[in-house]
Amino acid sequence: MERQRARASSKPNPVLRIATFALALIPVGLLFIAVDGLMRVFHRMNDLYSTPAISVPVQEEPQIDSSSEPGVVLLQPPKDISKATPAQAH
Repeated sequence: MERQRARASSKPNPVLRIATFALALIPVGLLFIAVDGLMRVFHRMNDLYSTPAISVPVQEEPQIDSSSEPGVVLLQPPKDISKATPAQAH
């Protein structure tokens, strides 16, 4: 009987075992989450740099004669004076 009592007293409490396991599981879970997040970032960066950029054709605007001096505005007469309104003709 003494052996059974000694064996029973040497066994840890099941609640203490569960608490120890849960406490040890916290850093393991944090490490798993960190590695998962890092891998997601690597996958996004890989997708970003591996896909070719879609180039949108840019329409060029017609060149207007401009002065090389900043702040100078060149006024040009209308192309057809007969179509000009009376306010513009004067």
